[in-house]
Amino acid sequence: MKKQAPKLIAISLLITLAALMAVAAWIPEKESTSSLAGEQGNEFKPDPDPPADDNEQETPPAEEPVVPFTPIPPEASALYRYTQSLWAEGGVELNGVHQTSEGTFAVITHSGKEGALNVGGKRTLSVVKLESDGTVSALKHLAGGDVYLDSRLTSDGLAVAACDDGRSYIHTLSLDLKSDVMLELNRFTSAELFALSDGYLLFTSGTDNNVYAVSDNVVKATGSVIAGEIFAVYDFAAYYMLVIGGISGYSVVKIDISDASLRTLSTVTIPDKQILNVSPYVENGVQKFLAVEKNANGVEVVKYDASFTVDEERVGVGLADAAEAYMNGNSILLLLHATSTRLYIIDGNLNFTASNSDLMRGVTSIHDCICYENGYVCLYSAGDKLTMCEIGNDGKTVTRNLAVTTSAAYLTRDTDGKCAVFYASDDSLKIIGV
Repeated sequence: MKKQAPKLIAISLLITLAALMAVAAWIPEKESTSSLAGEQGNEFKPDPDPPADDNEQETPPAEEPVVPFTPIPPEASALYRYTQSLWAEGGVELNGVHQTSEGTFAVITHSGKEGALNVGGKRTLSVVKLESDGTVSALKHLAGGDVYLDSRLTSDGLAVAACDDGRSYIHTLSLDLKSDVMLELNRFTSAELFALSDGYLLFTSGTDNNVYAVSDNVVKATGSVIAGEIFAVYDFAAYYMLVIGGISGYSVVKIDISDASLRTLSTVTIPDKQILNVSPYVENGVQKFLAVEKNANGVEVVKYDASFTVDEERVGVGLADAAEAYMNGNSILLLLHATSTRLYIIDGNLNFTASNSDLMRGVTSIHDCICYENGYVCLYSAGDKLTMCEIGNDGKTVTRNLAVTTSAAYLTRDTDGKCAVFYASDDSLKIIGV
C-alpha cells in the first residue's frame, strides 16, 4: 500500500487539475479576465485577431457630440431697437422670413467659411431663428439640396423645399430647429408650398401643376391640375380650392380632398382678368369671396358667391400700370402704381373709406406688407432707400425712412407693434429692430 501512495496522490492531483480547468473554461471571459488580473496582478491582453462570429453585428461608430449653439446677442443702436448681423464670405442670399409666436425664422443660402455660418465654404441652405429682442437663438444647416425653392410654416413645422443636381427635398424643421425630417422626391426645379389645416400641398410646375398632399412628412396623395401660377389655396371640409393665374385669365379649381389622385371636382375660369388678391369671407352666414382683379379697364374689386359663378357686386378703382392688393379681414388696401402710387382703403361693403394720391412718390418696389386687424405695415423702396409705412384702416399713415439700401427685404411685426426688417448687404444677413 505504501508503494502505491505516490500513484494515488498523482491521480488525485490530475483529477483536481482537470476540475480547475473545467471551472476556468466555464467562467465568462470578462469575469475570468477580471479574476486573473486581480489574483495575478498581470495585465490582460486579448487575442489580437479573434475568430469571426457570423452572428456578431458590427458596432456602429460613436456619433460626434453635438456642440450646443451659442446664442448671438444683438448690438445696441442709436437709431433702432437693435441691430443684428451674420457674416458669410462670398455673400448671403435671403430666401424667406417666417414669423411665429415662438420666434422668427430666416432661410438663407451662403458659403460661409468661419463664424456662426461656417460650412467650410460649401454652398448651403441654413435656417436662423431670431428672438423678439434680436438674439439669434438657433441655427440649422440643411444637408439635402443647395438650391432654395420655397418655404412655408405648416402644422408639421417649418417646411423648406430645395433641390440639387439629382434630387429634390422637403425639410420639415421643428420650431426649436433641433429636428429636421427630410422627404426626398424626384427632382423638380420649381415648387410652391401651401399650408393646410393638416400638413401642406406641394405644387411643382410643368405642363401641368403636379400636386403632392403631405402630412406627418408622408405623401398621402398625388395628382395634377391645370398649369399656371398657384395664387392661393383654401382648405375646406370636403375639398381644396385653388386660385390659379393664367396668361389670359385665372381659374378657380376645386379638388377632392379624400381622393388619392386629388381628382378635380370643378373648374371655373374668369377670362381676360389678372387676379391680384382674393379672400373668403362670410356675409350673413353665407360663404362668399372678395377678389381684386386687373383688366383693360383698370383695377376692380368684385364680390363673388361661393362658386365663383355669380358676380354679385363690382366697383372700379382706376387705371394703373401695376397694382397690389392686401386684405386684413376688415378692409382692403389697394396700391395702384403709375407716375406715383395711389392708395385706397375699401371696406367689406366695397365702400371707399380712405384714399391718398401722393403718399408713395418714387416707389420702385414694394418688398413686403404685413396685414393685421387694425391696418397694414408696408416696406418699400423709394429711390434707393427703404421706407416703412404704417397704414390704419382709417387711412391714417405713419412713415419712417430707414438708412438702408437693398434690392430685397422682408418685414415682421409683433403683436405689440414692434417690427423687424431683414435684408442682405455687404456679405451679411442684416436685421434691424424698428
